[in-house]
Amino acid sequence: MKPKVVSFDCAQTLLEVDWSMRRYIADVCAHMELEIPLEGASIYEDMYHTRQNEFLTVNQTRNQEECERWWIRLGEDWLRAIGKDPGLAPQLQTVSDEVGFGPNSILFRVYDDVIPTLENLAEMGIRVAVLSNWDHSLHKALRGQGIYDRFELVIASLEEGFEKPDPRMFERVTEFFGVKADEVMHVGDNPIDDFEGATQFGMRAVLIDRGRQELLEPWINDLSHLPGAFSWNG
Repeated sequence: MKPKVVSFDCAQTLLEVDWSMRRYIADVCAHMELEIPLEGASIYEDMYHTRQNEFLTVNQTRNQEECERWWIRLGEDWLRAIGKDPGLAPQLQTVSDEVGFGPNSILFRVYDDVIPTLENLAEMGIRVAVLSNWDHSLHKALRGQGIYDRFELVIASLEEGFEKPDPRMFERVTEFFGVKADEVMHVGDNPIDDFEGATQFGMRAVLIDRGRQELLEPWINDLSHLPGAFSWNG
């Protein structure tokens, strides 16, 4: 049975993600030609982790400007902690957006099978969404890679205050599209967050692993195989 809606996880499903906070802040500083101490990157990561509750709160505002200001404040405090000019924080944020979220991102790459699959689903009249355990920058990442506008709905867990496999994440999809759970197929790479979370809510689900050789339900290794999986678990 063809689903009315397909929801996609993002990391390692739509976008190949190469993320290390320590390496990333070091790369951003290198692009700025800003020398930081050897321990600078780990200090940044530690400061970020101590502010997780605050970060969750600002994500739930769904306000891009508020989120940007949060990162700038973190940058100011970090620069001050490593003996650098905190006035460089806005530039740090600007360069971060260019390096990490621009079209030539060092963090993200759209998999080759994504756009053809989305075009095929559109031709079939199937509506699409993104459902990801991610912060507010999910929107920037998808925009930077040129695919944001292909989705009617983009849900980032930190904006919701809960994450997959919480059934409320999947409920957001059925509520938005006005469909029943079994009219949605969810696609992701995590057996618990994506497959178990979706199927326990009543959705159908497919797992993707592009390095997998043997293809057995519920696994595919290329999104082009998705239409062939519409008959699975449903």
